Amino acid sequence: MRKRRTLDEIADEAVEVIDPPAASREACHASLMDHIKMMSRARFGLLPTRRALTSLEDYAKALRAVKAKAAAVEAVFWLPARDQPSVSAAGEALGRAWRTPPTSSPFIDSLNDELKRVEQMCEPLRDHVNGLKGARPKDPRASAAAWEALGIIDRDCPWRRKPTLTAEGPWLRLSSLLYEASTGEDNRDLSRYCRKLMRSRRAFLRGRGSWRQPHIIQMVRAKT
Repeated sequence: MRKRRTLDEIADEAVEVIDPPAASREACHASLMDHIKMMSRARFGLLPTRRALTSLEDYAKALRAVKAKAAAVEAVFWLPARDQPSVSAAGEALGRAWRTPPTSSPFIDSLNDELKRVEQMCEPLRDHVNGLKGARPKDPRASAAAWEALGIIDRDCPWRRKPTLTAEGPWLRLSSLLYEASTGEDNRDLSRYCRKLMRSRRAFLRGRGSWRQPHIIQMVRAKT
């Protein structure tokens, strides 16, 4: 087993993997160092998974209850005029409001957005809990490395590269280097994690899924 490499050595190899244009080589190196330092400083496995999952599911349940109450209130505005409560002359303006269906419900829309966000946070936690029950366990460091590597190359920048699942492609190689920065283990095959991420990405591009930073990565960033 070779001696653990420094972050600068890992960054230097990452630059060679990406092979950016000469004019942006320095900027690419600086960006890579930011990601590599983040991965090296992050602490994983500290989240009390079952408790966090239970709290999130309870929160989602409460949101659904509030949504049901809000929907019941909104429904009143859609009642025909003859079924709506009578109002006094002083309440004529309110009467007009009762007879005018709202064009939208921002509050319920916000609740729907929050429910989606909570479900996205629950998904990786459920995967982890299932792993504890005997399924193939997930490595949060590997998931983080695959996500960060994709973010480095698949964005609007001079060193943008097409993410592919080929063994010698920049995504898998860069994922392995970020994993090394976190664990010290070199040449780790992260194709399993990249494939899963690629499936989610393709589903999003087809309009059949969401594309949001995984909760585990949000947790990592909060700790750095």
